[in-house]
Amino acid sequence: MSDQRQRSPRWARSNVPGTNKADANETGDSILQDLGADRLTAPKREPPALPELLAACGVCVIDNAGWHRIDAAEKERGMSHARPRRKFLSIDDDQRGGCA
Repeated sequence: MSDQRQRSPRWARSNVPGTNKADANETGDSILQDLGADRLTAPKREPPALPELLAACGVCVIDNAGWHRIDAAEKERGMSHARPRRKFLSIDDDQRGGCA
């Protein structure tokens, strides 16, 4: 198997959803076989750091600290309604509270 091989689950290749678990196992087994046979090679170049790439594209990244800020804000919103929390209902609200 060459290092040019690309793997994708069968449902992505055939456009038939619903077989994800078996296909994921097949893909994982294939990767492990290649790893065990020393057929995997290091990437030719370093991929860009995902957070920096997303930020450059204007994408809001909600990290673990951001999730905790959202969690705290939802709990605070719920207190005035005698509820454990009051969930944000829009992505904009989540992003305002949680973007890194």
